[in-house]
Amino acid sequence: MTKKNKKTKNKKVKKAAGLEKIPYKITSFYKKYKKQKEIDHLRKIKIHEREESKRLVQENKKLSLKEDNVKKEEERLRLIEEELKKKEIERISWKVFMKKITQKLVSIHL
Repeated sequence: MTKKNKKTKNKKVKKAAGLEKIPYKITSFYKKYKKQKEIDHLRKIKIHEREESKRLVQENKKLSLKEDNVKKEEERLRLIEEELKKKEIERISWKVFMKKITQKLVSIHL
C-alpha cells in the first residue's frame, strides 16, 4: 500500500497589532491629518477672499450710486440757483424800471 501524501498547510501567524508597524501608521496618520488641515486652511482663506471681494464690489456699487445721487443733487441745486439769479435780476431791473418811471412822472408833474 501506498502512503497518502498529506499536504501540510502553512498557517500564517498574525501578530496582534503589528507592533513594528505602529510608528509608521502614526506618522502616516499624522501626515494625512496635517495635509487635511492645510487643505481646510486654504479653503477657509479662499472663502474669506471671495467674501471680501463680494463686499468690495457691493461697496463700489453703493459708492457709485451715492456719486450719482450727489451729481443729481448738485445739478438740481445749480438750476435752482440760476432761477433765483434770474428772478433777482428781473426784480432789480423792475425796480430800476419803476424808479425811472417815477422820476419821469415826478419831473413831469413838477
